[in-house]
Amino acid sequence: MGLQIQAKDKLEPEETLKRLYDIDVELCIQKGKELSRVRDNRTLTNYYLAISYHALYVESSRFSDLKRATVYLDKFNGKSKVDFEIQPVLIAGIKSSLAVIVQELNEKAKYKKALKYSEKYTGLFNETLSLHNDILAKLANPSVDEKQTASEKGKLIRDAENLIGTRYQYGGNTKSGMDCSGFTSNVFGLSGIMLPRTSSMQSTVGTRISRKNCKPGDLIFFGTNDSKVNHVGIIYANDNGVLSMIHCPKTGVGIEKQGEVGFDNYWEKRILFIKRMN
Repeated sequence: MGLQIQAKDKLEPEETLKRLYDIDVELCIQKGKELSRVRDNRTLTNYYLAISYHALYVESSRFSDLKRATVYLDKFNGKSKVDFEIQPVLIAGIKSSLAVIVQELNEKAKYKKALKYSEKYTGLFNETLSLHNDILAKLANPSVDEKQTASEKGKLIRDAENLIGTRYQYGGNTKSGMDCSGFTSNVFGLSGIMLPRTSSMQSTVGTRISRKNCKPGDLIFFGTNDSKVNHVGIIYANDNGVLSMIHCPKTGVGIEKQGEVGFDNYWEKRILFIKRMN
């Protein structure tokens, strides 16, 4: 049962917020917003609201929580006098999370958003991310990056097509026989991208992509109800949400598509997620 905030609480605002932060960050946010109405408390509450929203972000991965954390941290920064104890490690947590968001946006080719939050990072922490100039360059000449990506994806698919008909062999990764992850590691290896050997290990790298936004060359992972990955394939096409994949099941390397009996009755029910290799 959560700690109740008593109207007659006689603790100092700093002690109240510190206690609530340690027990329940949502109550800390509630109390912080209440205390922020008093001018003398605004620096204190901005600090606790920032670290509390970041704590929520760590738990939920909701970007809106991280965004609120940066808003309150921005309000807290630049104060000439702070007469309460802050914990640098908690501020560093916000810094790290924001850097990761910029990196993920860059990897997803969302360069305008990446630049926005890279600039936010610079403003908050008086540092420039190493990715910043790269993002600016891609915004200045996006066609070069887009053409390179299209070329890489095209080669991946051509190399995958060249293996159609290869027989299944557990643990294999050559034209004489391969299993599902042997097939994907072989195809990506031809483009100089080294993947881990098993499907479960391959599922730990790359960036998650929604089914709606997946493209040829992305990896699609399958598994059981307990989310244990036991199969992987390569997205072959995404025709307005209708997916087809090229993979190596027990029948050997081939292409299967949504709408086909085999895909709909078996693979559709086992899709876990899709990832784009960086």
